[in-house]
Amino acid sequence: MINDHRGREYLAALRGLRAGRSAPRTPPAWAPFRDGAACAVCSAPFVWESTCRSSAQEVCARHHCRACGRVVCGACSAHEVCLPDFGIVEPVRVCDACAWTL
Repeated sequence: MINDHRGREYLAALRGLRAGRSAPRTPPAWAPFRDGAACAVCSAPFVWESTCRSSAQEVCARHHCRACGRVVCGACSAHEVCLPDFGIVEPVRVCDACAWTL
């Protein structure tokens, strides 16, 4: 095996590519951020309670679940799991609802 850092990253990328090509299912389409005014799990609105309201800051509070594609808040997407059915071999962010069913 390759022992250097760059070689490991290259090998991991190749493994991910191979897994993605042989995956039995395709990942779900992500819901657009503009359609998600509230978290799909807890229904909390995506707003900032600060003096600096910018769209860049607001986007930071939203995340996509890699298993279902819904827009969720950070508190409802704290789990990370591998999704081999989608060819995802590294742990990725998933919502609480998907984490409990996987």
